[in-house]
Amino acid sequence: MTAQVESMFAFIEQTIETELIEELSFIASDDRDLDLFIRLCLQNSGSLSKAKRDSTFMILRDDEVERLERCVADGYRALPPL
Repeated sequence: MTAQVESMFAFIEQTIETELIEELSFIASDDRDLDLFIRLCLQNSGSLSKAKRDSTFMILRDDEVERLERCVADGYRALPPL
């Protein structure tokens, strides 16, 4: 079983050292983009401005932007009053 254990260890090591790091970087980047989207919507009365859409979120389709804006609005309305 030594060869199998060594092979499994190599797979786990590769996952931790390469794939996990890449995945965490991807998730962190997505979190920053989501945070930015929410902040920009809240600063602009609940919608993403055309300028920010064209400069920062050009990868999103119209329907995706609309759905995200609705999510931001729904989340904002769900907050308890200060």
